[in-house]
Amino acid sequence: MVYMKGDIEVKTKTREGGIFFGKLKVSMLGGESFFVNNYIAKGGGCSIGLTGAPIGDISSVLEGSKEYG
Repeated sequence: MVYMKGDIEVKTKTREGGIFFGKLKVSMLGGESFFVNNYIAKGGGCSIGLTGAPIGDISSVLEGSKEYG
């Protein structure tokens, strides 16, 4: 989450359907999250900003006496 504005309730739970090990298999093999978040706006003017994970790796590069990254 990048930002949350207003009165928003966040409820976190495990995925629905299947048994525990089925949910775990989906999260491990399918790359899906084991948990699901539900966002409930409690009033007007609420908003949230979501983003995906960054693509690739982020690392520091040391060149001489300068560090980049």
